[in-house]
Amino acid sequence: MKKIWLILLCGCLNASAQSSTDPPYKKQPFLPVFTIQQMDKTMLTTKELPAFDQYTIIYFIPTCSHCQALAKDIVSQKESLKHMLFFWITPNTLAELKQFDQTYQLSSLPNMRLGREPGFTIMSFFEVRQTPFAAVYDSKRKLVQGFPVEGEKVVTAAKLNALVHKKI
Repeated sequence: MKKIWLILLCGCLNASAQSSTDPPYKKQPFLPVFTIQQMDKTMLTTKELPAFDQYTIIYFIPTCSHCQALAKDIVSQKESLKHMLFFWITPNTLAELKQFDQTYQLSSLPNMRLGREPGFTIMSFFEVRQTPFAAVYDSKRKLVQGFPVEGEKVVTAAKLNALVHKKI
């Protein structure tokens, strides 16, 4: 009888360990392979990326006021963030993406990539519930930190700058 209880207890512990509530990006802590449609309609995949000290994915909505504030903030800190390659990814249309870019001139910066992902795979991988969502990866493409929009984890240029200079 004790053996049966022990087996059941081990099975329950194993099952609960596998049913973690962590989002996929924390369970698979490496930069995911994805493809985005850029503003010129060409496709960009993570397999084609140049080497950088850090990679930052920002999932955003062009009309979101917090996303707009983040774009303005990052542009104002562009010099200190030049060691990061940014992906600004939206599910919105290319026209909306282009209008956002016209306002903030992100595509004029060499470390910015803008695109849309129509399949919502990135949104699902990061379990984005609010925007802007950000995830930072190191030069080996391993997760450094995620910034879901909750509590004190809201992404800012200062927080990204601290990660670049390893102050977080």
